[in-house]
Amino acid sequence: MNSFESQLNFELIGTLIALAIYNSVLLEIHLPRVLYRKLMDEPVSMEDLQEFEPQLYTTLQNILKSQAVEAMDLHFSVDYDNYGMVMTKELKEGGASLLVTEANKQEFVALYTDWVLNESIKAQFASFYKGFYKVVSRDSIKVRAANQALQQRRDHQAHPRNRNTRF
Repeated sequence: MNSFESQLNFELIGTLIALAIYNSVLLEIHLPRVLYRKLMDEPVSMEDLQEFEPQLYTTLQNILKSQAVEAMDLHFSVDYDNYGMVMTKELKEGGASLLVTEANKQEFVALYTDWVLNESIKAQFASFYKGFYKVVSRDSIKVRAANQALQQRRDHQAHPRNRNTRF
């Protein structure tokens, strides 16, 4: 997807957020968990949409559950707004003319999810990622994430109502 924002701006934002993490500075910004997963090179999935695009997540869930997906008249393409112009992106070759059916709805949802979480933001995220890892190493982020998970587990177990809970 096109962006008027300079890729350098995304790199700068990644650098600033990494500097804040490195220096243990709390920022009053709420980033979706999927961003952290992408920074850790973990695979992303449709469930990652639930946090920041709940309506899209519900729509994709409904497509998967539907027994009459052909009646929805969906094709393997996505329309999106690009600064006032409606653009169409085929999710696969010939997608604009390929109807979503019961047999291929899983593929459609997977391709649509990949487009939203990866392809549509590829250039911007690559710049953010580059800026972020100019400051911190991947290993230090993995260690920090493991420590946070351990601390959350300890906090959970320390809470009186969770003392008898096993993990």
